[in-house]
Amino acid sequence: GGTTGSGKSVLTENLIYQCYKKGYIVYIADLKKIDFMQWENIKDVNVITDIQTLYEKLKELNNELWDRQLKFQDIKVRDIDEYNNKCAKNKQLKRFIFVCDEVTEIFNEENTETKEIEKILSRIARLGRAFGITLILSTQRPDCKVLEGQIKSNLDIRICGRADRTLSEIILGKGNTDADALIPKDAQGLF
Repeated sequence: GGTTGSGKSVLTENLIYQCYKKGYIVYIADLKKIDFMQWENIKDVNVITDIQTLYEKLKELNNELWDRQLKFQDIKVRDIDEYNNKCAKNKQLKRFIFVCDEVTEIFNEENTETKEIEKILSRIARLGRAFGITLILSTQRPDCKVLEGQIKSNLDIRICGRADRTLSEIILGKGNTDADALIPKDAQGLF
C-alpha cells in the first residue's frame, strides 16, 4: 500500500523520518537529484538518482517480496506481523519503504525500464502491505496519464493539499471534492 497526492516535500520528509526511526529500510527515488541529498550516506537509506539504478533497486524489492511470500507460505502466516511474532528476534524481517516525491519523473520517458518499473510498482501496490513493503508516491497531478490505474487504486491512503474540484476528485476519488470544499482558500491543506 502507500499514498499519493499533491503536497509539500515537508510531508514526505516527515513520513520518511518516521519510517526511518521505526527501523525501516528506506529507498528514495530522487530523480531531480536535489530534493533528498540530506539522506545520502545514512545507514539503511538508499537515495536513487537515475532510472537504471531505480530499476535495479525495484527489482531487488520485487525479489524480496517473492522471497517473503515463500517464507510466509512455509510457516502459514498472512502478514509480516504474524511472521515476526513466530520468529526469533534475529530472524525477524525489517520493513521497507519506497518513496518517490515526483513520480512523474519516472514515467516522463517511455522505455523498457519505465514499463518494467510500472509493473513492479503495481505489484508492490497490490501485495506489498502484507509483506512489509510500503510505497509513498506523490505527484502534482495524479491522473491516469501519470499513475496507472492499478497502482493508484491499490494505494491505501491519499493525501491532498488545497486543490480545485476536479483535482480533488482525481486524487481523492470520484465525487470527493473535500480538498476544494473543506480547505479554506488561504490554507495549504487539511489533515
